[in-house]
Amino acid sequence: MDIHFSSLRSFRKAITEYTKNPDIRHRNYCMKRAVFHGIRMVNSQPEETLVTRDDYVERFNFICIVKSLIGLLTPKDFVNIFPITKEYDGHKWGSKDYFYTREYVDGFNQDEPIGSDNKVLELLYEYHNREISRFVVNSMLCMSELRRFEGKPSLAEEWAEEHGLKTYSLYTDNKGNQFLLDSKTGKTAKVTKPKPRRPKHFKVIK
Repeated sequence: MDIHFSSLRSFRKAITEYTKNPDIRHRNYCMKRAVFHGIRMVNSQPEETLVTRDDYVERFNFICIVKSLIGLLTPKDFVNIFPITKEYDGHKWGSKDYFYTREYVDGFNQDEPIGSDNKVLELLYEYHNREISRFVVNSMLCMSELRRFEGKPSLAEEWAEEHGLKTYSLYTDNKGNQFLLDSKTGKTAKVTKPKPRRPKHFKVIK
């Protein structure tokens, strides 16, 4: 909670300074601060503060603002704010790593703004940095929840349906019992947790 509100204050301060200071270098510095704190704010927002559709609409709009600000930065600025994670074995696992991201980022003009929303989205998806990955996941979760408020399946449910996979939702009743709901049939199944097993060499002392 403290990180979230601290990031919010820092974000607002950076935006205020950006609008009031005519110096280009200082404005660029404020923009980088705004992006850094904006992403941290999204990633640190407690789940319990997201309840209503309005909560998710507000979150979605803020995420869009942050993405627009990223588009004003150069790739060089973005890498300085969020250094590429130094993991080098992506070729073994078929995943993104430092070399993959470095090659991708080098494809941009380093001294020009990243640009359109599409370019920003592509950069975020291709970028290997844990904070950025969390931001991408949180963005997708926010869109999924908004779809649910509109009576549509979440992004994951839509993907599963396209690939013929079943999806289940986990619910907890007021007594703490958990059950799974089949989104297709509407049938439920109670979740039973396995009892902890006592090692054989342990004996009960009476």
